Amino acid sequence: MTLQNNSRFPELNAAGSPTEIGSAIGEHFRSEIYELTEVVIDRFNKGCENPVSWEDVAPASTAMVSKVTKFFPEYMEEMEATAAASGTTIEKLMVLNARNMLGSVRPEGCTSIMVGSS
Repeated sequence: MTLQNNSRFPELNAAGSPTEIGSAIGEHFRSEIYELTEVVIDRFNKGCENPVSWEDVAPASTAMVSKVTKFFPEYMEEMEATAAASGTTIEKLMVLNARNMLGSVRPEGCTSIMVGSS
């Protein structure tokens, strides 16, 4: 594991199993993960006509955890280890990683569309 600090974002190079990588991320970025999971809902609510709470987003987060577990178990293993090592819940970490899913709770805001060249 090595830490690099560029001009904009800190980087952590970690290797090993998904659990080892997730643990390294969670331990190293514990304070940043905690801080961001505490403000993600507030940031989403800025400019929203109908704000959401953690209680509102819990079902969407739980559903996303189930989908990631089913289709990408190695990523879920890494995220679970990150959550455990950082002291947060997997549901809060999922919201942090997939904030766009909050639109399914309260459909407001921007829509992003990606178009390929073909």
